Amino acid sequence: MQQDYETNIAAIALAGELKERHGPLMGSQLIAQMLGFPSLSAFRQARLRGTVKLRVFRIQSRRGVFALTEEVAAWIQAASETR
Repeated sequence: MQQDYETNIAAIALAGELKERHGPLMGSQLIAQMLGFPSLSAFRQARLRGTVKLRVFRIQSRRGVFALTEEVAAWIQAASETR
């Protein structure tokens, strides 16, 4: 129970820091970097293969895909827990 609490605190802190630094949305390049892809092309390929387990979406009249910063933070936190 204590570990769950500490995990939630860490996730909230990470989300807050990322949101302060990058705003509420992240674009393709930043998402790829945060998820640890070596390039934007590698990120695109992973999306095409369906191996990116993060909800991304398009915005009309904008290039690339976007994700909510809080969801990127949650993905990072979840990835850090699966050791």
